Amino acid sequence: MKKVSGGQSDGKKCESKKEQLDVCLAEVAPLMPKSGLPHTRPQLNNMCKAFKGGMSCVDKYTSSCLSQEERAELEMHLKGARSFLAFLCDDPSFQKDYLSHGPCLRDVSRDWEKCYFHFKRLVSLQHKATNITDTARNHNLCCIREGFLSCVYRVGYFRCQKHEALFLKRVTATLSYNDIQEEKCRNVNLKSCSRAASHHSPATLTVSFFLACSVLLMFQRYNRI
Repeated sequence: MKKVSGGQSDGKKCESKKEQLDVCLAEVAPLMPKSGLPHTRPQLNNMCKAFKGGMSCVDKYTSSCLSQEERAELEMHLKGARSFLAFLCDDPSFQKDYLSHGPCLRDVSRDWEKCYFHFKRLVSLQHKATNITDTARNHNLCCIREGFLSCVYRVGYFRCQKHEALFLKRVTATLSYNDIQEEKCRNVNLKSCSRAASHHSPATLTVSFFLACSVLLMFQRYNRI
């Protein structure tokens, strides 16, 4: 938390703002779809209200109670989700294209979440891991993202048509976009990850991309910041 000149009074101020943030997120949570991605017009409209209202509350809190460095790091992870959801909520043409895949999005919702939570579990394992170099960590992070996108594509291909599976993968890739990691992962693919698999156990895998995907799920399960 950002340390400011007012000392304890500013700490109480941020504590009060955190309580306001909690109330705000609790109020918008019911607007989110119960699982996965929105797949109907009402769900999409409600999600956009929740996203815009919730992120406004988050921004008010972080501008007062996080340092500039902390805000910059958070924005780095949320950039893909912010850009995609702003585009989805404000561009009628893209909305129409997105909703044309509604039946597929509905059918894969639970499986999409299974992919998400399976790979998210690796994040918690990574937080417990020790004795790992930055190079290995970055490579593992890239492999996790590749695995996540592959999982999403497979469930889409199984339940929908190929072009819809590709669309679902692109949507997920955009949600999980991160400038810095995108550059580091430029030459990483599933083949190179498979070659390295014998050198790194699952406990050493990590992925900060899930912070971005969590924007979709933070209101569903009301994860506290």
